[in-house]
Amino acid sequence: MTKRKTGVGWWVLLTVLVTAILSPVLFCYFRRNRAFQELKKQRAQLLSRGLPVDHETLRAFRYQSMPHELSMRWTDILTELDSEAFFESGARVPIVGYLEDEQGFVPGQPYPYHDVVDQYLHQHRDLVAELHSVTERSGP
Repeated sequence: MTKRKTGVGWWVLLTVLVTAILSPVLFCYFRRNRAFQELKKQRAQLLSRGLPVDHETLRAFRYQSMPHELSMRWTDILTELDSEAFFESGARVPIVGYLEDEQGFVPGQPYPYHDVVDQYLHQHRDLVAELHSVTERSGP
């Protein structure tokens, strides 16, 4: 009789362990599945309203809402922003939180990278003005 009780005990223990392991996994799986379904539903709603949800739909949205002349100007801006020369011109410009020698801002003290940032913005002022001009006239 004792041997049979021990065998049942192992089965109960195994069942509890399997349940303890599978329960969180199944919970996460169903929760993730529900989130993906909700995302799919919201994406479909946005698409039905004609709004962009990815690169391709944004391109189509801009193409529909932007006159051809502005579209060509926008393409030129993107080409310049993607150029090696533009990338290299910003090599010395700090990105907050990513510089090895970053110096914290101290109120009342000049910003250590002010001249570098000012020069960069001055160098690209025409591009920035063009970017604002095109986007402000390109639809909603």
